[in-house]
Amino acid sequence: MGINLDRSTGLVTEGMHLFKIITAEDGASKESGQPMWVIGMECQDGEEDKGKKFTLWLSMVPAARFKVDNFLDAIGAPKHGEMEAGQCVGKLLKIYITHGEYNGGPSMNAFRMFESSFNGPFTPPTPKSGSVSPTNPELDSQNNRRPSF
Repeated sequence: MGINLDRSTGLVTEGMHLFKIITAEDGASKESGQPMWVIGMECQDGEEDKGKKFTLWLSMVPAARFKVDNFLDAIGAPKHGEMEAGQCVGKLLKIYITHGEYNGGPSMNAFRMFESSFNGPFTPPTPKSGSVSPTNPELDSQNNRRPSF
């Protein structure tokens, strides 16, 4: 019996990639019901990665505002006013992708987002259990709230 030798996870490889937003809509967290934007993207670079999809869930709760702000800066959104999710469609941005695990399976994470014209340098720290998140000092590298003393 022959077996498939493909060892691909189907995920975009770790590192910096250019993405195009193909869908953007309002949503709600399944767990808490809190509002969020659900951003569907497609990788625009890399022979192995071009065309692969990535979904970014942007929670609108105050504790997650740092990630929303990072996203808005990356797509060049105005600093004032209001914006609807659908206005993001067609925008380009670069994302430094890392891999992790979610519900027992492999997952992609948007470690940090940048304007599409960004050309570095950027060297992410090596996450260690209990270390500080590079995007939010109130969280550890596993996105758990750090204890305050």
